Formats: sequence, structure tokens, C-alpha cells
Amino acid sequence: MKDYPSIPRGHIVKGVPIYAFDKLDGTQIRAEWTRKRGGLWKFGTKSHLIDEGDGLWGEVVRLVRTKYDGDLDEVFRRERWQKAVAFFEF
Repeated sequence: MKDYPSIPRGHIVKGVPIYAFDKLDGTQIRAEWTRKRGGLWKFGTKSHLIDEGDGLWGEVVRLVRTKYDGDLDEVFRRERWQKAVAFFEF
């Protein structure tokens, strides 16, 4: 998973509008999904990877998987995407 830059407001990427907001508090968490792996499988903050064994960060992984993995998997498969990265605020 690559580090990502900040995204300014008002961008359009490949015809899709991107809505970005100022980060006011918390830590942004990213989760990578691939069709091959069938779910959210790689997690990280802006600068490093995390997993379920990483103390507080491990709890974030469990929370995201429990609450969002099934619904996101359904949407991504319906759209026939091969890979996606979802972002969450913690």
C-alpha cells in the first residue's frame, strides 16, 4: 500500500467528483480491498501499515472489518472493480 498525499477540494478524477474536507481531528485509516482476496485485507495510517496485533490500531482493523467489510465487498463486486482503497476516520 502506497503512502498518499493530501487531496485538495474540488478535484475530478476520471470523470468522478472527489469531495475532500479539512481534517479536523482523529487519524485517517485506509483499507485496501481486492477481488482476489475477497475483502478488506491491508490496513494503514497515512504513513505506515497496521494489523490486528497493533494494540489500539488493531482495534481499528477489527472495527472496520466488522462494520464495513461485507457492505463494501458487495458494492465493489457489483461495480466489478478489481481493487479499491477505502478511507475511514478514527
